[in-house]
Amino acid sequence: MKKALLILLSLTLVFSMCGCSLLTQVINPVSTLKDWSFQYNSSTKDYSVFFAFYDKNDKAVASDATVEIRIVDDKGNKLYTATKKVLKSDFATYTNKAGDEQYLAEIRIPAFQVAEGLSASGTVFLKIYKDNVFEFDEVNCTALYCLPVKPATLKIANLPLEIELKYKSGNIASKLVIEEVTYSYDGVILPSLDINISVKKTYGNNSSIDEFSYKLYDGKGYLVDSGTVSLSDLETGDRILKTIHYYDAVPGEEYTIKFAPMLNESGEPLPVKSVTVTAEKLPFEIVLKDYRGKIESKITIEEVSYTYKSWLEISLSGTKTYGGDTSIDMFGYKIYDSQGYMVASGGILLSSLSKGDKFKNENITFFDAVPGEEYTIKFVEKWY
Repeated sequence: MKKALLILLSLTLVFSMCGCSLLTQVINPVSTLKDWSFQYNSSTKDYSVFFAFYDKNDKAVASDATVEIRIVDDKGNKLYTATKKVLKSDFATYTNKAGDEQYLAEIRIPAFQVAEGLSASGTVFLKIYKDNVFEFDEVNCTALYCLPVKPATLKIANLPLEIELKYKSGNIASKLVIEEVTYSYDGVILPSLDINISVKKTYGNNSSIDEFSYKLYDGKGYLVDSGTVSLSDLETGDRILKTIHYYDAVPGEEYTIKFAPMLNESGEPLPVKSVTVTAEKLPFEIVLKDYRGKIESKITIEEVSYTYKSWLEISLSGTKTYGGDTSIDMFGYKIYDSQGYMVASGGILLSSLSKGDKFKNENITFFDAVPGEEYTIKFVEKWY
């Protein structure tokens, strides 16, 4: 009787142990952790953490789990820590870029919960476990160019700022006013600071090249960049926007920019003296003939006018008094200085003029005109 009871108890114990073992396999199908990854979702402005569980037959399975997440940027700054619960319902089938399907769990992290760091790249650490069932050693994956970065800032003081540009003599060449300075910062791939300077010219002409210097200092007062801003062809009242690019900007750094005038070394202009141009015998008739001496057309030059900046521009007007519109009327000119030396010559070409047509020509330009000189222009029937 005792022997039978002992056998019965032994069998009961064996079946109980086997039942426990079988029950454990049902509760814990997870054998391997794979396919963990991290990405930024620009459309929803959050991050996704993915991972997959596999059983001993390498089949993807779902299971409840606890996930400890830690995000650190490349400079070692801790940007995010949290412990998340994952349910079986958080697993779904996803298709990757290669077209392969994966059965993954997904955890969403709102972007605003991740602190700004000093690098857009970093590492995501994951520790995944289920109490008294399974636990995986900490794994990690790369967060590439997707982490928030503390922007560099720019300190600008005393605007608007007037800059006087002078010649070596001390005389003022021009005046500029820096009206506004704005900036933008990109810290994702190559940290860079773009500084936009709005400048207005309040004095001076467009014959000078206006230059001023800038110096950029970091938060500790060290000079990190300097250079020159050059402006050309600006008239009084003109505005222009110039951009300075600084490519070594440190995330989170506060910079200060300062401006200073530069000496105008283009040469101080002499006091402006105008020039005088006179024309002989106006109105002046030009008779144009062919190679046989037959008259083809007649041109009467009635008026000569001119303007002088740092060069001389001469225009003339008149009337065609004889000839048809099939001819091309060509005649020449010569310019003499006050001592009688010829200093320039050239040709005038008029086309498609009919008898009685008036014309105006502004094609005579003399770049070597001497301030204060008196010139005389003469017209000739041939110039070639």
